[in-house]
Amino acid sequence: MKTQETQARKNFAEFLVEKNILLQGQIEYLITEIGRSPAGKIREILLERNLVHEEELYAAWAEYHHLPYINLRLTTFDQQALAAISSEVARQNVLIPFRFYPGEISVAFDDVDINIVNQLKQKTRCNILAHIATRSHILEAIEVQYGAIDIQVAAGKVDLSQYSSEMLGNREIADTKPIVDIANGIIIDALKHRASDIHLEPREYYLQIRFRIDGVIYEKFRLARAITLPLISRYKIMANLNIAERRKPQDGRLQYNIGERRIDIRMSVIPTTHGEKIVLRILDKSRVNLDIRQMFFPKQIYRQIERIISWPHGAFFVTGPTGSGKTTTLYAILNHINSVEKNIVTLEDPIEYRLPLINQIQIKSDIGLDFATVLRSVLRQDPDVILIGEIRDLETAKIATEAALTGHLVLSTLHTNNAIDAVIRLVEIGVEPFMVAPSLIGMLAQRLVRRICQKCQESYVASAEERSYFGLNATGPMIKLYRGKGCPSCLGTGYFGRIAIYELAIVTNEIRELILQQAQQLTVAEAAYKTGYRSMRFDGFKKVLRGLTTLSEVLRVTIAQEDVLGE
Repeated sequence: MKTQETQARKNFAEFLVEKNILLQGQIEYLITEIGRSPAGKIREILLERNLVHEEELYAAWAEYHHLPYINLRLTTFDQQALAAISSEVARQNVLIPFRFYPGEISVAFDDVDINIVNQLKQKTRCNILAHIATRSHILEAIEVQYGAIDIQVAAGKVDLSQYSSEMLGNREIADTKPIVDIANGIIIDALKHRASDIHLEPREYYLQIRFRIDGVIYEKFRLARAITLPLISRYKIMANLNIAERRKPQDGRLQYNIGERRIDIRMSVIPTTHGEKIVLRILDKSRVNLDIRQMFFPKQIYRQIERIISWPHGAFFVTGPTGSGKTTTLYAILNHINSVEKNIVTLEDPIEYRLPLINQIQIKSDIGLDFATVLRSVLRQDPDVILIGEIRDLETAKIATEAALTGHLVLSTLHTNNAIDAVIRLVEIGVEPFMVAPSLIGMLAQRLVRRICQKCQESYVASAEERSYFGLNATGPMIKLYRGKGCPSCLGTGYFGRIAIYELAIVTNEIRELILQQAQQLTVAEAAYKTGYRSMRFDGFKKVLRGLTTLSEVLRVTIAQEDVLGE
């Protein structure tokens, strides 16, 4: 006779089948495993056997128990909630508080135990709102939220007075616990504040540490000048760089573990007037949204992209400056079309995120493994889809257009100001118009704008100047816009996160004729407008009216490109 616990597991397995998470044939295997390991948890067995993705499994577990599921990697943590429950209690019971209301605390569990909930109620004298989160997310959050140290206090306790300036950069000092704690603490603090980059910049009298958050750099700490050399040496050791070399630039990569999550960090060191400057680029895959349905595409552009990427051949370019999210968009497109029926190959420098079922190739120009060379070999690998990280030279551009003409879907990026300019750029670098015209199928341009913080968002009546951007005069109708007041969640900036604004140009037969005639950019743009092409500013203004971003943000990133198109 089966125990009640085993029967409950069986019921959950059947629930997973109903939700199309497990196949009917897998349930018998699962029930057999439960019988062999009566003390084991069903979720552990599923994860150990790689039968289901962790987030999908825990979301189903939450639904099965009629509890809300929370993705902690996308959650802002209230300091009051964290202060109410100690780190020891959180670690011991694998839970973390994340939201606080008077008399009420929201807590994420990997599995809810009513006894623990009652204990928390007694200790905090608050009602506990239980949520389900993945175990790995909880462990990461505990590390980041409770693990942060006061960097300035820790640095103030470091006594380096006994060492000469020559000795400060030695490994012996860089490996001491205070320096290790400060180096780790800076990374943890950057993760806590969603920073994409950490800048360590030596000044004449101090070491300045700045974070780039949502595309804008903010000063975070100022540390004593003496700590510069040991701290920089510590990061060099973590990235396996030469700590004795201080005259030349160096590039490296390091990995940092938070709970069960591995964070990849790219590191660049360059000598400056007052010492070596370090920039740490945080490559956190968990922050990247690779679902094109959730990337705020306008409906028309989304439908057109879906149609384009379903075509068997042609070249599709995503354009924009460095840091505009081009690679993320391309990864999302690959993720959308990825399947076992397609042979997808990427050529990247560097490979930023690993994607399942996709053959990713790291370009290494120093050994002759450049884009053009690898691309020739890839064409002999029977690919359906080819992603080229960037078109950098004429040879690569020519091979890419040839591939698009010979039955392959080619995706790549270009550094241009707008979508229309991509056509002109290809011709300018030397690709013959008769190659460009038939191979191109579309060009997407994008920029990133800061998103209004949803926790402190407020509406206001637009001024006469603001209305003018929407084609309304001073006596025209009043319109409502939005802004962030500033709160602890957004560090007082009024913004939290970023979204993209887009423009998409579809290459029609008329545009192909204009390419063959080497027509001017404005002429090509006029033809594109006939097919529904609209500028990024147009998409930005629509998102302003929806309360997603502010008018100043859209003007900040689009004004130069609008001048180029003569609008």
